[in-house]
Amino acid sequence: HLDAQGDASIAYPDPAHWRETARADHPAADGRPAYSFVTFARRR
Repeated sequence: HLDAQGDASIAYPDPAHWRETARADHPAADGRPAYSFVTFARRR
């Protein structure tokens, strides 16, 4: 994954309060950096 200037990001969610429910990883290809879409659900 690329750490680009001006890139928007948030802190990784606290696992005590959030759990990962889905992930789609996309590898680098054709000069584009790798990226991921991650979905979290709040723990009850």
